[in-house]
Amino acid sequence: MSGQPSGTPQHKLVPPQATFAVVERQVLADIAQRVADVHLVLVQAPAGFGKTSLLRALYASRTDAGERVAWLSLDAGDNDPRRFLAGLIAALGQVDTPTYEADLARPSEADTLETALARIAALTADGRHLTIFLDDFEVIRSEIVLGLVRDFLRRLASARCALAIACRHDTDLPVARLRAAGQVLDVNADQLRLSVDETKVMLSNILGESFKPELIAKLQQRTEGWAAALQLAALALQKRRDVEDFVDGFGASLTELARYLTEEVLARQPPEIAELLLKSSILDALNPALCDAVCDIADSGTLLRRIQHDNLLLFPLDGAGQWFRYHKLFAQFLQQELRHRCPDQVESLHRRAAEWFLRHGNADAAVDHALLGGDAAFAAQLAEDHGLAAIADGRLVTVIGWAERLPPEVLGQYPRLKIWYAVALTGTFQHRKVKPLIETLNVPAVTETLDDETRGALQFAIVLQHLLQDRYPQALHAADAALQWLPPDLALPRHAMMNARGLCLLKMHRYREVEELEAATRALASGVSNYGAVYAECIFGLGELAQGRLHSATAIFTAALSLATTQSTVNSAPAAMASACLAAALYESGQLDAAGGLLDRYLTTITHMGIPDMLLMAHTIHARITYSNSGYAEACRLLNELKQIGYERDLPRVIGAAWAEQARLALLQDDALSATRYLQMAETGASYATLWDESDVTLRARLLAAQNKPREGVTLLDAECRAAETLGRRRHALKLGVLLALMQKRARQSTEAMHTLAGCVEAGVREGFVRVFVDEGCALALLLRELRATRDVPESSSGFIDRLLGEMDAASPMASAPADDEPRLSRREFEILALLAEGLSNQAITQKLSLSLPTVKSHVRNIMGKLGAANRSEAVAIARRQKLL
Repeated sequence: MSGQPSGTPQHKLVPPQATFAVVERQVLADIAQRVADVHLVLVQAPAGFGKTSLLRALYASRTDAGERVAWLSLDAGDNDPRRFLAGLIAALGQVDTPTYEADLARPSEADTLETALARIAALTADGRHLTIFLDDFEVIRSEIVLGLVRDFLRRLASARCALAIACRHDTDLPVARLRAAGQVLDVNADQLRLSVDETKVMLSNILGESFKPELIAKLQQRTEGWAAALQLAALALQKRRDVEDFVDGFGASLTELARYLTEEVLARQPPEIAELLLKSSILDALNPALCDAVCDIADSGTLLRRIQHDNLLLFPLDGAGQWFRYHKLFAQFLQQELRHRCPDQVESLHRRAAEWFLRHGNADAAVDHALLGGDAAFAAQLAEDHGLAAIADGRLVTVIGWAERLPPEVLGQYPRLKIWYAVALTGTFQHRKVKPLIETLNVPAVTETLDDETRGALQFAIVLQHLLQDRYPQALHAADAALQWLPPDLALPRHAMMNARGLCLLKMHRYREVEELEAATRALASGVSNYGAVYAECIFGLGELAQGRLHSATAIFTAALSLATTQSTVNSAPAAMASACLAAALYESGQLDAAGGLLDRYLTTITHMGIPDMLLMAHTIHARITYSNSGYAEACRLLNELKQIGYERDLPRVIGAAWAEQARLALLQDDALSATRYLQMAETGASYATLWDESDVTLRARLLAAQNKPREGVTLLDAECRAAETLGRRRHALKLGVLLALMQKRARQSTEAMHTLAGCVEAGVREGFVRVFVDEGCALALLLRELRATRDVPESSSGFIDRLLGEMDAASPMASAPADDEPRLSRREFEILALLAEGLSNQAITQKLSLSLPTVKSHVRNIMGKLGAANRSEAVAIARRQKLL
């Protein structure tokens, strides 16, 4: 747990002591029997139904059966992904070797989802099953952490491992698919209600005496088997003689339970015990030293042992018996009573707790207690003092939570905290919120009061806001202005500004200036964060890639990812940046399995932490690989998810790029009408040209080909290709060149097409670009065969062409033309070609030949590819010239 003081209990990593008296449950037997055959046990019920007790009993039964178990109790702080991963890794780390070291759950550089999966693989390698328990899952609200758990569940498919989750409400997890696959065990409130027999056992265990069966049945009926109500009723019955009157008047609402606890439990305690119960109820976890400081009591340890001995719902949290917690419902009742009896003491109690945690190095807990105590000014001061450290640690969500829990009028009095808040918002893509915040901060009355480091952070937030909205000239101007006044000794803000400047220059195709910036940026790298160093390397690599130097770019991205995952976490912004870039390079070189494997590991991180360009690259590659493996519909589903991300984050270019890619896929499906509409949607918002692949020019050229306007396409592409070469955009020029060769062929400019394609092949051979050719499919395959057959190509180019054709054949077995001594079209294709010549639509052909519509479309697409035609009419014309009809 980040920032925990020495001696803080590892209650996150061990199951708590049983809340209720042990009762043998049939539901436990059912779960224990089936847990090894599923990947998720989901226990969902309101508070007090015994969810934790059930998980604890399952934990014990799995241990007794010789299986492996790991326990992680969650709290609100685990909405920070670094802290959540730290707890998960720590829980897995103490499987077979439990320990109570204080820093066991601190975030470290090795706390990654990959590390967790690797440990699971190691723990289950001998065939033993592993169950990971996540208790109190309802506290998780962070979409980033939920995404990590979704990814974790997805990747457990081949592991001998299950998650057992306890939650008060529905979880935002992919349980529907898992249920459909029979991989979920659901336990709800009805299954957790205690029966009459179980109620009898519970009462006997607590009270040690027998009750009349009718009284047991009545109590079970009045509580509806709610374990918490029964437990508290038993507690109240311990010293009563009028049992029948008590049962008759007992109710199970929270209000009535609170009344019973007050009247029957608290009122019977000695004054010193009652005082400690009330004052210490504000603490999630308590130990003698903390209670002494908060409650102003000399010997809390003795009183805590008496409370535990008297079974007053106080449970130990560690093996040494130094840390404790109250039953949650009991703590709530005590807090209500504290506010009723001593309203003027609540703030001072939280203040003392905050000061104690601050002295022991736990700023997070200190801020939380200041906020809970209503001391907004104290909380704001603490958050301002510790906010920058939290941001540097990657805990942006924590900083946002601090700021948003403060009253606006108080937050306004702490400009440094508002700046940390602005940086955290931009870092989590919430630039809608940032604009009004920056407007109040970027004024002389504020900036003139700031130190250079804080002012630099404000300027970085401003630059980031421009970058997220694709305002590159404005971002470049702001970064240059900041570099003019930032002192040379402030390495961190200067390096951040240089990185932002590099990205702007990259987007504006000023590659020489990017290269000139490289030396100055690397000179500062030793004094900056890991994120800054990885970010810089990725910018240099993207510059290499844009200039067509794929080998160099791949080496840079590989080193950047290694740096990101050895000095940071897989689930971090540096890893998001580097993995997206490396996936793009691997995809370009035709290493689809490697690129797909990388995205399997990192796509969740990229989605939540990557900047827009990384988001686009990763999701577009993912959609293309999915199109190759699973087809058009699934690829469109993924692109729709990308659009949704763009809408949620107000990123028009992301939305436009998703529409653009969908237009490209529609053209591959021979659906020019839909492609035209998708292109119009793409052009509705901001420019969608990316650092990576498609642009408005390439898509318009593709549509011109589909509309049988190849000469217009040649004019468009030829001009754009020359412009790309002038700017040094050789990667984009290569894409344009391949399309130009196809367009020239369709415009009957065969000599020019061969010349253009030969140049593209030579460039592809030098740097290993593969997908720029393969993605064009069967039409380009025909042209490549013609190039090899009609021109003297170097041996290296000939081998490269063979590789391309082999990959094209593997990607679409029916797409490329066969050798001359084999039939050009299959019998079925001849039948469909003849019907095309008659003018029949695809739908009419399906009825005539009793085929499905997708099958007919596939055959039509293959026919056009084999004949090198852009549309159905051209296919018929070519077939007639070749005397196929």
